[in-house]
Amino acid sequence: MGGVIGFTLREENGTEYRMSRWTNWTPWAIDNINLTHKSPEHIEAILNQWKTQMALPEDQRHWAYCDPFLAPSEYGLVVVDLMKNKILDCNHYHRFGTIFRGTLDLDLHEKTLKGFEKAISMQDTNLYSFWQFYKEKRIKDFELYNPETGPYSYGKDINSFTVKDFVDLFSIQWNIRQVDEPPNPLLYGHFILDMSPFEVVRFDESAEGWTKFRQAILDLGFVLTDEEEKIWEERIKEDQE
Repeated sequence: MGGVIGFTLREENGTEYRMSRWTNWTPWAIDNINLTHKSPEHIEAILNQWKTQMALPEDQRHWAYCDPFLAPSEYGLVVVDLMKNKILDCNHYHRFGTIFRGTLDLDLHEKTLKGFEKAISMQDTNLYSFWQFYKEKRIKDFELYNPETGPYSYGKDINSFTVKDFVDLFSIQWNIRQVDEPPNPLLYGHFILDMSPFEVVRFDESAEGWTKFRQAILDLGFVLTDEEEKIWEERIKEDQE
């Protein structure tokens, strides 16, 4: 599942790339240790597919790439600013700067020491991305959620975990439970990534949130076109209703 999300990247030299992309691609692009290193190879990999589409005649481009705006799209907008070290985010697909424990389960087919070691060697998976942050001791927390009191910390230093500790954690089963039985919070936790030097700033999907997001973009020195301003106004008005 997924859809189209607005995506803008500004390089350290000020070059801007305003586009739309398919949502499923974005966690790999952003929750990636190579982005925090500002790796030229990773930045080029982020832009390559879009550049290929833009080189085609307009009527031959995939529709997911056809909104070259710094403005919200179907699922929202994320702005990656390598010049000012900011990631601005408002979307209803993924919480950037985190990795959901459930997506790691999908990559771990054999919950044993051997199976885990094999899984973390497979590139282009959520588990591989998670492991790159872990190797640099950049897992800030494992955030759990209580429906009555809200988010809370797991209370253990994830960066000191051994492979066996991870196998034990991921071995907790997604069993069928009774309607009145509370879910195990360990199944629904988010690993919080250290995205430095970037600051991840999130905005609510509301008229107020979109208004603050637009102002944050302007404060960073971006200039919106008349067409982009119109899209912003429409989204703000839509979420007021």
